[in-house]
Amino acid sequence: MTIERNPETGQVSWNRDDFTEYHLTGTDVYGKRYKRVVKRWEHVWHYNIYRGTCWGVKPDGKRVRLVEYYN
Repeated sequence: MTIERNPETGQVSWNRDDFTEYHLTGTDVYGKRYKRVVKRWEHVWHYNIYRGTCWGVKPDGKRVRLVEYYN
């Protein structure tokens, strides 16, 4: 897996085919914790994440933090 960061813009890119699924974890606006498991990267953007983290799960089961949200 290769995660690259553009030093000029600060944007991070990776190959989404490196992950078998994605985990969304965090808290909602009421402070309740949640965890969602989705299989496709496109489905991650359908969730309105208030405060949390998007993890990519590799085939060996290890998680890689991709995006972290603070609102």
